[in-house]
Amino acid sequence: PPSRSVIVTRGEKPTAGYEASIENIAIEKTDGGNNMKVYAKFTDPSEGTAVSQIVTYPYVVAKTTSRG
Repeated sequence: PPSRSVIVTRGEKPTAGYEASIENIAIEKTDGGNNMKVYAKFTDPSEGTAVSQIVTYPYVVAKTTSRG
């Protein structure tokens, strides 16, 4: 089956400690074909946590295959 790459990004963040993750990827059938829904989770550093003072660009990449 053909594969697709999914990228979730948070853009520029002022420090380390920010995260992006993919919780689920689902295919939804519609009248016009199929839609891919990506459920992402964004996590921020906890208040008071020591983090590196460096600009970061949190992202995650997943490869998925289509079925049917």
